[in-house]
Amino acid sequence: MQLKLMEVTIPAKQYAQTKFFYSRVLCLAVGKEGEHHAFLDTGGSFRIAVVDASQASSLVLPTGRGAFLNLSCDDLEALKKRLEHAKVKILAEAVDGYGRNITVRDPEGNTVNIFQEGSFG
Repeated sequence: MQLKLMEVTIPAKQYAQTKFFYSRVLCLAVGKEGEHHAFLDTGGSFRIAVVDASQASSLVLPTGRGAFLNLSCDDLEALKKRLEHAKVKILAEAVDGYGRNITVRDPEGNTVNIFQEGSFG
């Protein structure tokens, strides 16, 4: 099983200004974009996601302060078993056309979302 960084997500109270900062001030190209989020290309193997905090899931802790971690995984089922064995509470599980994911919190209370790409829907 291999884990690698997928993206860093920034819940933003001032979404438009934050997106402007990353895309126009720091000159990161906007990739996929939705009504309440934008994925910014870092030129590497991971991205930065800016999410409108007022529209984000409660798991994101939409305070406009801080980030949460997204990881991609090639074997989510194996990782899920490891998390359960370590008594880490799985807060959410989701499946859609892009893949599936689970959400947990680290010991400090930070949200960690782990995603496996694929067609599971």
